[in-house]
Amino acid sequence: MNIIFFNTGALGDYLIQSSIINELKKKNNCKLIAVCSVYNSKIISNEEHIDEVILYDKNWNFLQKINTLKKILKQNYLISFVADAQLFSYFANYLLKSKYKRGIITKKIKKIFYNFTFYKPYKFLANIIFDKYIIQTRPKYLKQIEHLPTKFINLFNDFNIQNKNIYFFNQKKKQNLKKNILLKKINFSKYICIHLDWKWNDIQNIECKLNENLKKLALKTKYKIIIFSYKNNCSYYKNLEKNNNIINHKNLSVNIKNKDKNIFILKDCDLFLEERIISSSSWNISCHAGILVHSAAANQKKIIDILPENQLLIQTCWVPSTNYFQVLKQTNDKKFDINKIFNNLIKIIIK
Repeated sequence: MNIIFFNTGALGDYLIQSSIINELKKKNNCKLIAVCSVYNSKIISNEEHIDEVILYDKNWNFLQKINTLKKILKQNYLISFVADAQLFSYFANYLLKSKYKRGIITKKIKKIFYNFTFYKPYKFLANIIFDKYIIQTRPKYLKQIEHLPTKFINLFNDFNIQNKNIYFFNQKKKQNLKKNILLKKINFSKYICIHLDWKWNDIQNIECKLNENLKKLALKTKYKIIIFSYKNNCSYYKNLEKNNNIINHKNLSVNIKNKDKNIFILKDCDLFLEERIISSSSWNISCHAGILVHSAAANQKKIIDILPENQLLIQTCWVPSTNYFQVLKQTNDKKFDINKIFNNLIKIIIK
């Protein structure tokens, strides 16, 4: 028999579902089929427990979508799991033949004289599409923590899944040897991983003060620093590259630009190598970069999220309940200076 799951949205969503999907496969001795976006397939197609990948892109033309639907409907399934709350996935799940149909629907609350709750899809449709489903409030309308990984486990509680480790990624430890070679080469044992992307752009004075704050972080905490960044064209990052040692992720050669060997940039490295380096880290910092957060969670490593005020509650719905910390980077009416943010990072780490 087969199990099919739909994840055509964010890659981070897959990372909090993968452990459950793997357990269902092992428990029922099934072939596991993923319906995912082209971007997500870069990871999903390399996962050992995934047997087949069917690609789907919401921007495809009608004919391409029909061809994808035909591939899905060719087979029968024991379990289907709509994990992305997307219309195509709902429609395909309705049409396909599966003994158990599970999924997620979303809700929002709008005040029109009174508070009205709207569901996507409507509940009467959800009862047709699924034999069991969970409801998740859309981020904009959240009032309290709704821990989605726990909800996914509860969705399959009738299958008696034993493994409660929600976060599951790179179980075959791909790139582990390369990680060991790299850490030995740069002589790192205790270190902090930092993932830099466009979400850092709105931090005040980041262009002129990031480098000095990284040095202060290394000095005060007594940890060395490995920086990850993938195709980052932000000006703050280009400035950082000018003054720091850069590792070539392909052959691990190092371009030495200064004598300070406490900070290294690993530029454009693949996600499996990043996960392996995170697995040996002491702390992990980002503005909620999905790959860093979920890789750290899968390895029970400490995480600090740098977030705007309106994201504090939202991100708590996705992350582990332990080893997780938050630092504010802006309120609704004020952006914080990079010095303040790094001082708060240091306080958490040395506490």
